[in-house]
Amino acid sequence: MISWQHIVRNALWILGAAILLADLSYMSWLAREKKRPLGQLLAITRSKRWLWLGLALIGAGLAFTSDVVWVMVIWILFTLLAMIGLWRVGR
Repeated sequence: MISWQHIVRNALWILGAAILLADLSYMSWLAREKKRPLGQLLAITRSKRWLWLGLALIGAGLAFTSDVVWVMVIWILFTLLAMIGLWRVGR
């Protein structure tokens, strides 16, 4: 039987990875189109928001799926740092 709890927990980090991959893919395509370095386009605020959001979702999802307390604490700290980064970019 499928555990819906596990599906929801894993959906967070999968969604975060999808957001991260989509943003990096789009910025890579845009860099080729504009003939500019990728790093220069990743410095754009719009791109940074999606990158930080993806990282925060990955950290939250992996914190929820962890069975070991110290690993969960590390992922929670990672998520908090990503949320601080997202907040700083949004200001």
